[in-house]
Amino acid sequence: EEGGPTDPAALLAACDALICSSRHEPLGNIVIEAWAQDRPVIATRSQGPSALIDDGVSGILTPLDDAAALGAAIRRVTGSLDLSGTLVIGGRTAYEAGFTEEIVVSRYLEFFASVTG
Repeated sequence: EEGGPTDPAALLAACDALICSSRHEPLGNIVIEAWAQDRPVIATRSQGPSALIDDGVSGILTPLDDAAALGAAIRRVTGSLDLSGTLVIGGRTAYEAGFTEEIVVSRYLEFFASVTG
């Protein structure tokens, strides 16, 4: 596509797992998007993923700049339907607990009400 893909959900649907290998990922929105699409997440311990992921429950976290650890985690997750399934369930649970549209809109409305009096 010109200018890059425009439908991240379709891209995630085609993936076996989301790999976030960023050295610097301040927000981690991609993690939330993967959880919403029921994809297991493997990420480096950058800021956003570290704040979001419960290691071994809602994703796998690996050290920054450790390609061997990242590769091993990818092999573990893609080689085990049990582990992959566990991470999908954990990710979906995290998503539904804090990141659905209803929850996010409610938080924004509460914030706007608090600043406008």
